[in-house]
Amino acid sequence: KKVYGITAFDFEMIRPFISYQARTNHKMAYQTMGFEDWMSLGIFDEKTVWAIIQRRKEQKGRLNWSEMVIQFDLTEAEANTLKKRTNLSN
Repeated sequence: KKVYGITAFDFEMIRPFISYQARTNHKMAYQTMGFEDWMSLGIFDEKTVWAIIQRRKEQKGRLNWSEMVIQFDLTEAEANTLKKRTNLSN
């Protein structure tokens, strides 16, 4: 195989230590999430998503993870999913 930037010998020496890591999904920015993005989380129904969007608008783009967990009565699994897939901070 042709490897650019290093010699073939060097590549063969480091090859056993190279591992492929699948690209991880980046967290979605809650500031720019639209209706479909919120629905894709699989946590909220349509009415709740509209409430979230309205709340974000009222608070000038600011949302808080802990307030959302309390306000929408999320389970622990749902709260963890929300934290893992969005950039909401506590």
